[in-house]
Amino acid sequence: MMQFKNIAQFFHRKTLINIKPRLLVLGFFLYTPLLFPNTTLQSLSLSYDLEKISKSFTWFRLMDQKNLDQNKAEYFLTNNGSKDINHLSELRESLKLLTGKDSEVLKFHCRFPARTIYLQSIFKEIPKLAPKNCPKYFAWTKENSIKSISFIFVNGYLENPASFFGHTLLKFNTNEKNDNLFLLDSALNYGANTNNDPALPYVVRGLFGKYKASLKAENFFRISAMYQEFQMRDMWEYTLQISDYQKNLITAFTYEMLEKEYQYYFLSDNCAYRINRIIGLATGIDPMPDLPWSSPIDLLHGLKNKKLISAFNYFPSQHTKALLKIRTLSPDERSDFYKFENNDMSLSSISNATKIALLEDLNYQKLKAFKKGKKDILIEIDNQRKNILLSIDENYKAKENYQPLPPTESNLPTLIKHGLGYINKSNFNKSENFYTLGLRGSNFSLLENDEYRTRNSEFKFLSSELSMSKHGLRIHDLTIFKILSANDRDLYLRNESVFSWGVEVGRRQIDGSCFPCGQNYASGQLGKGFYVNSSTTALFLSHLTLHDNKKLTGNLSTGISLMLIKRNKNNKYLFKYHDTNYSEFNRWDNKAYGFVFEKSISQSQALNISFKKNKFANEVLVSLKKYY
Repeated sequence: MMQFKNIAQFFHRKTLINIKPRLLVLGFFLYTPLLFPNTTLQSLSLSYDLEKISKSFTWFRLMDQKNLDQNKAEYFLTNNGSKDINHLSELRESLKLLTGKDSEVLKFHCRFPARTIYLQSIFKEIPKLAPKNCPKYFAWTKENSIKSISFIFVNGYLENPASFFGHTLLKFNTNEKNDNLFLLDSALNYGANTNNDPALPYVVRGLFGKYKASLKAENFFRISAMYQEFQMRDMWEYTLQISDYQKNLITAFTYEMLEKEYQYYFLSDNCAYRINRIIGLATGIDPMPDLPWSSPIDLLHGLKNKKLISAFNYFPSQHTKALLKIRTLSPDERSDFYKFENNDMSLSSISNATKIALLEDLNYQKLKAFKKGKKDILIEIDNQRKNILLSIDENYKAKENYQPLPPTESNLPTLIKHGLGYINKSNFNKSENFYTLGLRGSNFSLLENDEYRTRNSEFKFLSSELSMSKHGLRIHDLTIFKILSANDRDLYLRNESVFSWGVEVGRRQIDGSCFPCGQNYASGQLGKGFYVNSSTTALFLSHLTLHDNKKLTGNLSTGISLMLIKRNKNNKYLFKYHDTNYSEFNRWDNKAYGFVFEKSISQSQALNISFKKNKFANEVLVSLKKYY
């Protein structure tokens, strides 16, 4: 009897085990609609303030309408060919699709992943985004493997004056280790579609919005090759300090932007402007200050001030790599380096450090030859590289390169300058006091603390200075565009330009003793910079200037400048002599002497004292420079 009883209990338990899951599943389907009613647009409208959400910063940014080339049908759900999008209607239509049929939900997820992620953070009732179900978007997310996002700042290069403005891009990191796998990561680059226009037409057309622009996704090794090797520009990478939600929102938003075209403006809607909007979408506030212009260095400092970046990786150009390796050599090794280049020394007689420096120099020469299409030189360089590589001791460990201060340690980019001056007009035996107010955008001048840029260089764009005296208010100086490169270094690589040069366009006073004597001008300079030591430079420049025929000056003038630049920690000194000769009437021919002292008080303040003397007047100006 006990056996029959045990058998009966066994079958009873088995039956209950099999029946319980079925009862649970049946109960779920029977009671879920009572516990969780179907989510509809109407139910969400009752539970949430849709109008308030449609006016939110994030929803407006997701619409992404600023300078959008065309409001095409695929960009929006409700525009019907109109350029004015109703944000509330777009929100309601989005929610309608997200609470509709499964097919509609999936289609919306794949078309608008950024909207989906944002709306899911507010409306917990709507279905979650599953990237795997959207093949194109899943591929963009590197199969959901993006670990972090980096901001990259690129400095300028001498062959393209417009590049002195700098450049920015984003990098999507799939690998947390600092190894060569990062070259396979994706990078997002925003730029104008210029059809390879030269620098001057590019700036002019870009100022007036004559280009279309778009985001382009490329592997980072291609970006690295273009900037570090082809254009010889240094790069700094900063990992953004953002949450997973913010990272996912940026990833999704950039995916939506890839299909769009925008109107490009060189000063205002450029790479910095678009990257700023992308990061601002995720953080809820734009890191870059709200100014009439958008500058890469402004964006970088804004990210630093908002504590969105911290440590950085430095990617020197091939040109910089070669120079850094040569600078690590001892005096004897550097002498051997040049002897070997001149075929005065054998490979067996030089050190491993010298061989590494020779390799970096050959890598630079190879890139130059590749750009010029010189195949015979490429073959010769490859043979030299092979011989040097085979001769290096396999146990040799190269010295670490020096890393310059990053761009975040430079002077803040925007300058407002207040000055009090005194001028003694020797030809009229008169004197007067005056006040100056200067405004300069995101540029840099000769004496400022910007180690990331080319040594002793200057870049100004739309910089103005007003002067007020008893004669009234006048434009003391207006710089439309100015670039100067002393190009002074302790060493140069083979086939490298050794000349100094400059370009300047603007409006200025002929002389402080003449009022009003404003003159429009365009000037070119060419000369030579001389490296004295790490803190001292001598510079010679010849000038050719076209200008208005003001006060019988004629339309052409020539001149020479001699400068001595000295830096000592926070103190900088500039001694200058300038000789000008006008083509028509020599009354204005002039020899001028000048001295400038500048003391850096902090990253945001400096004191500037200048003295000028010529045959017409003596002038002293004390200025307080405030950087923002």
